[in-house]
Amino acid sequence: MSIKQEQRVWGSPLYADFPRSEYDDRLRRARAYMADQKIDVLVLWDPVNIRYFSGFQSLHWASGSIQCAVLLVPLDRDPVIVVPDFFSQVVEGYTYLDDIRLLFKPHLTSSIRQLPVEIADVVKELGCGRGRVGIEACAQGGMTIPRPVNDIDRFRSALDGATFVEGGDVIWKCRMIKSASEVEAIRHACQAIARSYARLRYAAQPSSAGLSELNQHINDLSL
Repeated sequence: MSIKQEQRVWGSPLYADFPRSEYDDRLRRARAYMADQKIDVLVLWDPVNIRYFSGFQSLHWASGSIQCAVLLVPLDRDPVIVVPDFFSQVVEGYTYLDDIRLLFKPHLTSSIRQLPVEIADVVKELGCGRGRVGIEACAQGGMTIPRPVNDIDRFRSALDGATFVEGGDVIWKCRMIKSASEVEAIRHACQAIARSYARLRYAAQPSSAGLSELNQHINDLSL
């Protein structure tokens, strides 16, 4: 079973993408949309959505075996993030979340197959075992649950009293509206990409004239 981490080592994350206010606003908007659609809890498995609502990120997603995190966003309680035990400090480094649940021996096949039941147990603990559970699906598409189908079947079976509904609309409504902080971050990212392409273009021109032109071009870049 998952064990709740007693307390954070760091009061504030060291490497968060944005300040707490940004994530608080995303959660506030998500809950407003959830209330409109009568969704009691969102269960997020996709790393993109987990990062958007919590800030958590990891290079281990590419492994395809372990699930680096699952994020649960209840309508009227604090979010819960469930991670392998060796990510306990990673979560603190990237997120402001206080309710961190740890899974032990996450590399064992038995533990991997048990994960859906562990997540279902957290849903029940949040009081949503017979409620409306939003999952990453919607008519617009673009939402995925990166788990084997037998895991998702087991997750649904463990919540046989719940009603599963599409939560993708809630997620897209939040993600399509960019805050001032997001716009600024996108601007810096685009500048970095443009400068990288400029350097690549002039890399084959090592002459002083070529380098001078490159530097001038980079200085002229403003997005």
